[in-house]
Amino acid sequence: MQRAHREHGNPNSRLGRCSCSDCRAATLPDCQCGRLSSDLLSCNTFAEFKEAAERAFIIQKLRENDWNVSETARILDMPRSNLYKKIERYELVREG
Repeated sequence: MQRAHREHGNPNSRLGRCSCSDCRAATLPDCQCGRLSSDLLSCNTFAEFKEAAERAFIIQKLRENDWNVSETARILDMPRSNLYKKIERYELVREG
């Protein structure tokens, strides 16, 4: 069963921009300051926030591991099949 949720145009826009002046990151997973972006905090429901935070977290961990799904799943202490399901659910693709 597919969960209904609002999309805001580009799926990557759900990551949010970091609003601090220190890191000037383009998207939350690139942020090094550890602050939550105002876009992430602007989610209307706790469920939307959890979904956006999980998506950003998974993208960051995949980037840290050069998109090695097996290694990322091991580090996250989650079955690889579950990580693949989340990658599919959030329509994550490796950049460039």
